[in-house]
Amino acid sequence: MLRFRPASRALALAIGLLACAASFSLNGASAQDLGRLLDDGRAARASGDHALALRRFEAARTLAPGNAEVLYFVGTTLGFLERFPEARLVLESARAKDPANLDVRLALARVMSWQEDFAAAQAEAGVVLRAEPDNLDALLLSAQIAFFDGRREDAEDGYRAVLARDPGNVDALARLGDISMERGDTDAAARHYRRAAELAPDRADIAQRLRGTQVQRWRLDTTTTYSRFSRSQNSAWREVSNRVTYQATPRTSVNVRMDLSERFDQTDTFMEAGLTRRIGERASVYAAFGATPDADFLARQTYSAGGEAALPPIPGLPGATQLTADLKHANYGTGSVRTVNPGLRQYFGERLWLTGRWINVFGSGTRAAGWLGRADWQATSSARLYAGLADAPETVSGRTISTRSYFTGVELDLGGRITGRLGYTRDDRSNSYIRNAVTAGLTLRF
Repeated sequence: MLRFRPASRALALAIGLLACAASFSLNGASAQDLGRLLDDGRAARASGDHALALRRFEAARTLAPGNAEVLYFVGTTLGFLERFPEARLVLESARAKDPANLDVRLALARVMSWQEDFAAAQAEAGVVLRAEPDNLDALLLSAQIAFFDGRREDAEDGYRAVLARDPGNVDALARLGDISMERGDTDAAARHYRRAAELAPDRADIAQRLRGTQVQRWRLDTTTTYSRFSRSQNSAWREVSNRVTYQATPRTSVNVRMDLSERFDQTDTFMEAGLTRRIGERASVYAAFGATPDADFLARQTYSAGGEAALPPIPGLPGATQLTADLKHANYGTGSVRTVNPGLRQYFGERLWLTGRWINVFGSGTRAAGWLGRADWQATSSARLYAGLADAPETVSGRTISTRSYFTGVELDLGGRITGRLGYTRDDRSNSYIRNAVTAGLTLRF
């Protein structure tokens, strides 16, 4: 057998050389295929065909499953297709392969923010900023995360940091305008929007924002309510309310109101004047005085005050939290009635919020308490729906009556300066009547 050993060695060497040559040829072909797939995917994405881009990048991933660059392209394309859970998993794999790749971390932060996981998104953006404090993409993304998380002051600081390095950044200018509009400072908002529109004249969203800063200091709210009764011989009630508000400054508004009410075959006219003032960025207060000349069933005088304040962001809650309070002292012919109604409003993102109130009525040495709950849903940009339930005392003609109420309605934007409202309320007053009321109203801004 010894005489065959040299031949065996020669054969093994030849086979090894052929295998190496085939391997080198295959690796070269794979590299060429990988480059072509990535180029095709980038071209498809640039043309807006993200589905085709994903197919090309997934094919590249098959050739190079552990390549961080390929994983980056797959993950970002999944993000554009709004397949956020998949995008996040792929980008987390890319981060594990290449922790120092800042592009991967920024893409992962964007996907996390689209999932409204703002804490994780901000942490990823922070890693990039610690490595590159002047990274404009990271600065802008960090500000955007703060904006959508409801941290307006942090967002404003972030956008100003972007503009300090890039004075022509259109997105930062537009968002600063948005923050100014929320504060009621239309002059500052117009300056930001105007500068952004000069830099990006083709941006329709910015042009629309700029049109929205046109000063509309006056507002008229008019409402009509018609009520019918069951379990009672009461005649129908008719009520008309008109309220005019004037925005004296970005933070201060004044209003006057007149209500005409027909009840129990009698008519009362109630008149009120009030003032609302914003304090800082998170709170506002109001006060009002009203009177009914020759009152039959309404209060002779009313004194009202209250306000609302936004709490700092609370970890674990999906949106802003506001505390509210409404206080009122009313003088009737039969005595005085005071109400103290603290409340809480919780937002869930931008479109849904819940409101709860604890209602307390004091009069003639007694106290009656109850509650109210309400849900509002911004179904579209022009339509808001609401519904609620209350089990609380209500004062009618100076008498406090326990009432179970159900209410619902819709508010529609009818063209920017006009808003329409339609609502229904059912009041079931214990040991008394049931009232079914339909309300229609309009708001005009000019």
